[in-house]
Amino acid sequence: DNDVTADRRALGKSAGHACGHNHIGPANSAAAIAAARACRSAGLAGEIRVVGCPAEEILWGKIALFRAGVFSGIDAILTSHGDYQTGALSRPCQSVVSGEFVFSGEAGHGGHAGHRNALLAAEEAVADASRRIASDHPGVLLRHVLRRAGVMPSITPAEARVWFTTRSLDFGKAREAYEAIATAARDAAGRGGVGFRHQFISESRGYLPNDTLGRVLFDAMQQAGAPNWTESDLAFMEELSRACAPGERMELDRGVHFFDSGEDHYGQDDGEVSWRIPLGRVNWAYPKQVPIHH
Repeated sequence: DNDVTADRRALGKSAGHACGHNHIGPANSAAAIAAARACRSAGLAGEIRVVGCPAEEILWGKIALFRAGVFSGIDAILTSHGDYQTGALSRPCQSVVSGEFVFSGEAGHGGHAGHRNALLAAEEAVADASRRIASDHPGVLLRHVLRRAGVMPSITPAEARVWFTTRSLDFGKAREAYEAIATAARDAAGRGGVGFRHQFISESRGYLPNDTLGRVLFDAMQQAGAPNWTESDLAFMEELSRACAPGERMELDRGVHFFDSGEDHYGQDDGEVSWRIPLGRVNWAYPKQVPIHH
């Protein structure tokens, strides 16, 4: 975790994933309070709920809450998120399918030829999956991390874990590509004579665009105006931009827009929920020189 500075100044704590979620909670809570006060002042009936949603990055939190009935009786969901533009959305984002593959072999000394090498099988699975996606599933994005891959080269690890995701605007294509990855991983484990376990995590379709809610939010944003950043806000963003992209001029969206064409290059677990409950979303801008998830 980092101090509130533009440079690296670690606090010695576990890091979050740096996608502005520290802003989403306060922003959405404050919006709910303002909406409740407006309804009370206008004499409008109804109920406004604030739902805190964990585990978004593994595409599970809102889906689990939906299955548990947390969203029961809700007519519409309104949310917000940081991005590189300020405005209301009515366009799709990426569908994402996610899971982990566990390879189990035998630990051993790195000086001997490894038998039942879990790490080797995991690496072959990554290479084979990359080839299959590139040749058979064009346009689908493949992402992975080796979550467990040993401690040092002198020790062959007994276990290796690979976390894969596939991403596509088309949910069916993302799912088909994920199945190809699972096959590649299982085949690699078989060739290496190691144990294999597939731990499916979650899958989520991208947003189902909703022009009605999008237009309502856009009209409200036009009345409220663009974000009113202070001089100190802008100075901090300038400093952060220089740290992330030295020599580049900071680019910051200062308008208000309605986005109803194209697609967004992220995946959200509320995308799956949007196919069941109407969802509207607004974004607020960060400087383009600052990578989201940085």
